[in-house]
Amino acid sequence: MSRRDTLLSELALHFPDAPTFGHRAGMHLSLRLPGGGADATRLERRAALRRIGVYRPGSGGSWISPDNRRHRGHLLLGYAAIDERTIRYAIAALAACMSDAEVVSCP
Repeated sequence: MSRRDTLLSELALHFPDAPTFGHRAGMHLSLRLPGGGADATRLERRAALRRIGVYRPGSGGSWISPDNRRHRGHLLLGYAAIDERTIRYAIAALAACMSDAEVVSCP
């Protein structure tokens, strides 16, 4: 299974209601967070505390229309430089950061 396929599979498992975009980009894709875009800024920070690099448009060097309201609630997920095992761990941890149970351990 390719890294992209692993990422898409894990996203479908952990974020079943969140659409993804940019499948053909080859190095990253965009995830629209469920619920109209939960607080993407806070989730980006929580993930960083777990050493997971996800970025909002306009942060982390990604500049895909940062002021465009259509991109609010999106996270960019790169997969070109990480292996499948790491992808599986990172997406599970990202999902845990979104859950209410993890709010305390992912400030």
